[in-house]
Formats: sequence, structure tokens, C-alpha cells
Amino acid sequence: MVSLRICTLFLALVCVTTAVHGEVYQVKLQGTKCKIEKVTDSTLSQALQSIRNAENIRELDLSGNLLYQISAGELYPFRNLELLNLSSNVFYESVDLQSLSQLQTVDLNNNFMKEVIVPSTDRLIAMKRKEHGLFSGQPSETDRAECEKENGDRQKAMDAIQKQYSTKIDEETRKNQEKIQLAKRKTDLENDLPGIESSYNELKDVIVQTAVELQIHVPDTPDLLELMRSITQRYEDLYDEEQNKQSNAMRDYELHRQIEEQMLEDNERLKKVKSDNELQVQSANATLQALIIREQTLAKAAKEAQN
Repeated sequence: MVSLRICTLFLALVCVTTAVHGEVYQVKLQGTKCKIEKVTDSTLSQALQSIRNAENIRELDLSGNLLYQISAGELYPFRNLELLNLSSNVFYESVDLQSLSQLQTVDLNNNFMKEVIVPSTDRLIAMKRKEHGLFSGQPSETDRAECEKENGDRQKAMDAIQKQYSTKIDEETRKNQEKIQLAKRKTDLENDLPGIESSYNELKDVIVQTAVELQIHVPDTPDLLELMRSITQRYEDLYDEEQNKQSNAMRDYELHRQIEEQMLEDNERLKKVKSDNELQVQSANATLQALIIREQTLAKAAKEAQN
């Protein structure tokens, strides 16, 4: 039965997660292969130093991070490294790999480097001379076999890299682009924050002042949303009250108009009655005058009859 100590040691070797200054990186070991994720320039050195027996590492994968630089001193313990993956980072100037004398393959895709400093190229030059020697008059079968083996191994390594990382490169690039966009968005929001806070404070003052003017109770730590609801309700109540006043005013106006029309009709009727009465008075006066004249005539006639 495997002891708990051995299990703990195995887990520690397979995946090491370390927190440094609030940042987390992951070191994953599998035999002679090592992959480091979520590492930055400030934590890279400690992440590399956390790997014990670095000289046994043959493949080191640093892809998909946001690394700007890496020094030869940081890579020096990995003197037997044969494959180094630096793809999908943000290296800009140069990368010094001259401490990696056994390095055979390096992946630099999706970076912005101007220069790569590599170990001595004597071995590559010698191999290229052997390849040219194969086309001479007396090619060496030993050199031919060595060149074929070297080319075959190189092609296998390239095919393995392409197969392993071709599907990851686009995904890592997309992730890095998203990280850059999120970082830019964060910076923009941080720059906009003072203006947003100022606008918020101004809006808060306006809301509180409006609530006070409407005689709404404002607590020491007001809930602006609740105040807005109270203000809206108060305005709705005031609107309803004003609508009622307008309705009453319209009703009073209509009643007054009806009374005025009735008074005009009564005035016209009274004018007609007055005119009729005046005519009747005139007719009565004429009749009275005629009766007076007749009475005088009768009186005169009676007097003459007596004489």
C-alpha cells in the first residue's frame, strides 16, 4: 500500500500552484515535460526556481502567458532543455537562449521579437556541410545515415509540435486578445471612474434636494432608488391632484357658462316683455286720451242742451 507521504509528493510533482503577491501561477510536471501557466514577468523567476532538478527537464512550455521578457540566467538551470515553447506571449525586443546548449526546437509564434540569441551554431554548420558533401563525387554512407537521421528526427519533432500546438495557438491567441481587451477595458473604466463618481454625487444631491422640497423624509444614508420611487409617487400624486383641480375648474366654467346663457336668454325675454308693456301703455294712453276728449265733448253737449 502506497504511503500518504509518497502520494503527497507525487501530487506536488504533478501540479504545483503558488501564490505570490496576490498572483497565482501553475507549474505542471509530467516526467521530463514541464508547463507553466498564469505566470507573469514578476513571477516567472520564482516559478522557474520552484522546479527541482531543472537539468532533467527536456521540454518547457511557457505558451499562452503575457510574458514580455525572459533572461538567459533564468533559463540557465535548464541546460539540457531540447524544446522550448514561447508562443502566444508578448515578447517585443529579443530573447536570449544562448544558455540552452542542447536546445533543438523553439516555438516563437504569436510574438513581436526582433532578435533571438541562440547557442553556438557549430553543430548545425557541420551538419549542413555533411549534407552538401552528399552531393560530391564520393559521398560518405555514414554522413548520409547521420543526415537522414537528423532530418527525420527534426521533421518528427516539427510534426509533433504542429500536431500538439496547432489547435492551441488560435485558442491561446484569442485568450490573449481577450486579456488585452479586458485589461484595456479595465483601464478605461478606471479612468472613467472619477467622472462617474462625480456624476453620481451630483445626481445624489439633486435627488436628495428634490425629496426635501417635496417634503419626503430623507434618512442619513439614503437609498437613492427608494427615494426615486418616493419622488415619482409624489409627482404622480401631485399630477392627479392638479388633474382634479382642472376637472373642477372646467366643471365650474361650464356651469358659469350655462348660467350666463340662461341670464342672456332671460334678459332677451325681459326686453321683449318690456317692449310689449310699453306698447300696451302707449295704447292705454291713447285710449285714455280718446276717452277724455269724448268726455269733454259729452260734457259740452250736455251743457248746450240745458241752455
